[in-house]
Amino acid sequence: MRTTEDQLAVRNWLQAVEDDLIDAGKRHVVIRGSEGVFEWTVHGASNEPAENVMVLLIEDIEDIMIDRGWDDLNVALESGLMRWALQP
Repeated sequence: MRTTEDQLAVRNWLQAVEDDLIDAGKRHVVIRGSEGVFEWTVHGASNEPAENVMVLLIEDIEDIMIDRGWDDLNVALESGLMRWALQP
């Protein structure tokens, strides 16, 4: 179940991830979690090649989503879009 509180908490964590990616000069990345794949794209960079990166705490964020039964996520952040999906 996706409660508003859970969605807001995950969005805030992902916003911190986005802030770190922007600080590192990234524009389009793929982040592999333990159960799924995140893709983040800054607005206007969806046609740019994606770079594979590692992000600390991404598995913690992913574990929370899985524990709550989520199997995908699309969230608009301040500068881009973060998508996540469980891998089969």
